[in-house]
Amino acid sequence: MKKHILPICLGLSLVVIIVLGIILSEATFASNSNLATYGAIKEVYEDYTKTEVRTGKLAEDGLSGAKVVEVYDVYEKSELLGYAYVVRVQTHSANKELMYLLVAMDPTTEKLVSFKVLSCDENDYYNSKTKEFNIFKNTLKNTLVSQKNYLDEGTYTAVSGATSTTTAVVNAIKVARVQFYKDINKELPVLSLSAKLNSVTQNLSSGSLNSFTANLNVTTDKLSNAKVNVEFTYDFESNQATFVSADKTLDSEAQKLVMSKIKLDSANYIKSYNAETGEFVVVTFMTYGSVFTTTLTVDAEGQITAYNVETSAGFTAHWSDYTAESEAFISTVPGTNISGVDSLDYVSGATFTSNALKEALTLVKGYLGGNE
Repeated sequence: MKKHILPICLGLSLVVIIVLGIILSEATFASNSNLATYGAIKEVYEDYTKTEVRTGKLAEDGLSGAKVVEVYDVYEKSELLGYAYVVRVQTHSANKELMYLLVAMDPTTEKLVSFKVLSCDENDYYNSKTKEFNIFKNTLKNTLVSQKNYLDEGTYTAVSGATSTTTAVVNAIKVARVQFYKDINKELPVLSLSAKLNSVTQNLSSGSLNSFTANLNVTTDKLSNAKVNVEFTYDFESNQATFVSADKTLDSEAQKLVMSKIKLDSANYIKSYNAETGEFVVVTFMTYGSVFTTTLTVDAEGQITAYNVETSAGFTAHWSDYTAESEAFISTVPGTNISGVDSLDYVSGATFTSNALKEALTLVKGYLGGNE
């Protein structure tokens, strides 16, 4: 029995030495069990000897939901090497899938040192795109975060097939950037003026076919990628949009930029209406950039008395091949104010064309309903 005691004691001693070595090599391990974070820090800062962890009220973005949850001040002895930010962000806003990233920045060069995904609800999918994300990372590492347009629209290319994940990474880096400038006690460089058009909707209840609302993401000196609804009028003869109002404050320069983004090339709208004849001309965009122009006449009882669908993509001829089905389709449109449009069935084999007509009917229904 005695001859087994010595090996056991030696084994236990070795375990104790290893454990003590780990504790002494990084004191913060005792208070933070997130070894993935320290492993990521070690990958970025190979020579680091200690960290100081900060929590509490840290930067967050109410629009994207990205939030800095921890800050690690990384040192080699007494020399500050940089800051490592643990950021929580959603990969898909609809599904509430979370990603945690480590974002490292250098206070001397004001550059992104690196970023690393610590955990992700879609981690297997992210890992399948690792090579492409490494190329994306190297591009960002060579760009000064002090530039006003850092990560603005158009300054980076999303990883193909991983647009939402790329957006999550970008949002994480953006909010880490906000905290970074607080940490180095410098004013955050104002993002360059930008605007991105999301959608355009015709205000059918206004009684005017020229009234529209545009939804955009706008960045100014006071807004950061904020959702802004802009009311405008559109002249179909001159193809000119005129600013009316916005639900957030936009100075003249921002108004000018926003209006330069306005276009109707992906909106569904009623282009004209002749109250005497009951004729509507409606423009819809259904697929592959195809433009459908539907002309239809509605009588006083709300019945469709005539219709025609045209397009530049050859769908009209295909629709004509299904004349009987088309006539059956249009004959199912019920009475007053075409109130039964939502229950229409599509023409089999001519889905896009019948859908274009259905969209046109829905717009007409909305307009008539708003002008009863």
